[in-house]
Amino acid sequence: MRSSRTTSARTTRWWSPPSRCISPSNAERGLKRILKAPANPEAWLEVAFDDLADPLTGRLLVWAMLTGRLERDDFVILRDRGLQQTVNVLEAYLFATGVKPERDMLERGTMIGLCAAIGYSLGRTALWGSLGRRANAERDAAFRKQLAETLLASLPKP
Repeated sequence: MRSSRTTSARTTRWWSPPSRCISPSNAERGLKRILKAPANPEAWLEVAFDDLADPLTGRLLVWAMLTGRLERDDFVILRDRGLQQTVNVLEAYLFATGVKPERDMLERGTMIGLCAAIGYSLGRTALWGSLGRRANAERDAAFRKQLAETLLASLPKP
């Protein structure tokens, strides 16, 4: 694919994502998967990791970061507010279990989890390699488990 450039570096276009990647239904699909998953935040974190395991999703994230699209108000992530909807589901779940967390704390925790999932999904091979190890399913599962335990430990108890 040939790259095309305009006068602005922020509008440099070197790859166009398939339209299915940026459709509003992606946020809806993720939320539906969370609602169908077992009723616990650890299972919901697995949904994020599963979605990020799709190489197309990783490429879309890199493209959006490199082209400045993540900063635009009309980009699907900002427009659909899928993360806000995810926090709403988490908050409702916690309230139902008798936990009354602060909304800001839930939002930060959700962002920490998502940032860790994105970073791990995009760089797991290089990250494990920098430790002199190879990425594998066992290490992936252990990382996910420890991340979930760390995030859940920060929640207030009922």
